Amino acid sequence: MSYYTNIQLKIPDNARAKDSEPLMQMDKFINYCKSNNVNIDKKQLEAFEKEKLIFPCFRTIYPVEYMAQIKEFIPKSPLDTPIIDNKYEDIDNLERHHIETFCPDESNIERLLKCGHPLEYAYKCGNPYVFLPVENKFVPYDSYVVTCRSSSSQAISCDSSSTFYAPWKVHFVQALNYNCALTKRRLELLDDFQKMFPLVSMYLYRLHLIWMYVEHRKVPEGVRKILNGRNDCLAFCVYQQATPREWKLFLLKLIEICVDYANKEKYLLREEVKKTLATTVEICMAARNENFESTVGWLEEGFSKRYIDYSDNIWIYTGELENILYPLHVDFNNLLLHLLKHKIDHINGRLSPEEKYPNHLIDNLVCDQFAGEQGCALYCLLKLYRMWNQRIPWNTYEVWNAIKDIAISIEYLGKAWLGKYGIESIVRELHPSYDTRYGRLVGGYTVKDQDTFLKKIEILKDYKEKTCSRQGNHVLVTKLIRHYSTHGSPINYSRFQKYYGFLVDSLEETLFMLFARYKGY
Repeated sequence: MSYYTNIQLKIPDNARAKDSEPLMQMDKFINYCKSNNVNIDKKQLEAFEKEKLIFPCFRTIYPVEYMAQIKEFIPKSPLDTPIIDNKYEDIDNLERHHIETFCPDESNIERLLKCGHPLEYAYKCGNPYVFLPVENKFVPYDSYVVTCRSSSSQAISCDSSSTFYAPWKVHFVQALNYNCALTKRRLELLDDFQKMFPLVSMYLYRLHLIWMYVEHRKVPEGVRKILNGRNDCLAFCVYQQATPREWKLFLLKLIEICVDYANKEKYLLREEVKKTLATTVEICMAARNENFESTVGWLEEGFSKRYIDYSDNIWIYTGELENILYPLHVDFNNLLLHLLKHKIDHINGRLSPEEKYPNHLIDNLVCDQFAGEQGCALYCLLKLYRMWNQRIPWNTYEVWNAIKDIAISIEYLGKAWLGKYGIESIVRELHPSYDTRYGRLVGGYTVKDQDTFLKKIEILKDYKEKTCSRQGNHVLVTKLIRHYSTHGSPINYSRFQKYYGFLVDSLEETLFMLFARYKGY
C-alpha cells in the first residue's frame, strides 16, 4: 500500500530558471546549480569541458586592447560609457544587445523576436569574438586571464573570456555528480537529447518576448487571444525542428527524469524538469492540434498499461504524465485560502461597510466545503487557477467543463444550505429584484446555442453596475451558465476566452454570497 504526505518546499529565488534568461554566465550557473542542491564549481566545470563531458553553450573572448580600454575607464556618472575604437564595433554591439535582453523596449523586443538571443545571432552572423566551445580545442581557463597595460603603464589583470551555460545543463551536471559505475553511461543517454532542450528553452524565451511585446503595446483586451495565436504559430515552428519520434522520446525521457529525481529526493530539480515537461507537452499539443488526452494516448501508444517498459534506452512509466502534471495529493486548503482571500478583498473594496464580507468567511468556507460532499465547487476553482496561472496543458473543453461544474455545484449548495430547489429559486433568494431589473436586459435565460449564450454574457459584462451591495449581475451570470449547461453543447475555450475572468469572478462572488447567507454573515 502506498502512503502520501504533503511536502512543502522552500524554493530559493536562484533555484528557478527565468524564461527571459536562456543563457547564464558561468558564475550565475554555478549559483543556480548549488541552489538546486547540485554541487559544482568552476574547476569541476573546467574538468568536464576538458574531458568532453559537458560543454558550455557559448564563450566570448575579447582582445587584450579592448579589455584595457574597459578596465581603464572610470565613469563620472552612471550614464557614462567608455569610448571604444571602431574596430571593436562587433563587441560593442554584442555587449549592448546582451544588456538590452534584460529590459528591452518595444523596438528591441521586435529585434529579439526576429533574430533570437544576441549570442546565438552573433555566432550565426560570424562575429569573430563568439565561439562554440564544443567546436574548439580545449584551452585551460587560466589562459584566458590576461594582463593589460593602461595609458599610465599600470598592469591590470582580467579575464578576457565570458562563458555561458543554459539552465538545462544542470541535469547533465547532476547525471555526472551521481556517484555510480554507470555515471558516464547515464550522461551518454542524456546526450541524445542535446538537440531538444534548447528548442524548449528558446520557445519559452520567445514566448516571454511576445508577452513583453503585448504589454508594451498596452493591449487592454484580448491579450490572451493575441498570445495564444502567436503561441500556436510559435509552437508549430519549434515542433517542425525535430521529428515526431524525437519529441515523443524526449517526453518519455523527461518523465523518466522526473521519476528518478523523486526517487532520489531531488525535489527542487524535479520542479525544474516538470516545467520543461509541461512546456514540451504544450508544444506538442499546439503543433499537433490535439488535446491532452490524445497527446497522452500518442505518447504511450504500444506500451503496457500495467507494467514499466524499457525502450530506446528509456524507462517508460505509463500513466505517470498525468500524475506529474496533475498531482492528486496537494495541499488544497492553503492554495485555496491564498487565492480566495485575495478575491474577497477585491470584492470588499467596492462594498459599503455594512455589506462587506467578514474576514473569516473564506476560512470557514474552505473548511466547511472539504468537510462534506460540497467540495466540487472549490476543487474546480482550484483546477481553473492551476490551469490559468501555471504552465499546465489542458483539454480545450476542460476550462468550460470546470466552469459548468461550479454552476451545477452552486445549485446543489443552494439546496443543501438554504433549502432552495433549482437555480431559479436560488437566484430569487439572493437577488429578489433580478427579473424586473435585469430580466429584460438579456431577454430570457434559456439558451441552447453558443452564439446566443455568449451574446448574453457580453451584455451582462458590458452593463456597468453601480452598486455597493452584495446583489449584482454575478447571480444572473451564474444562472445563465447553469441554464446553458443543461441545454447547450460544451464550448471551446477559444470562443469564450475574453469572458473567462468575468465568468469565474461571477461564480466566485455568487458562491461567497450563498455561503454568507447560509452562515448569517
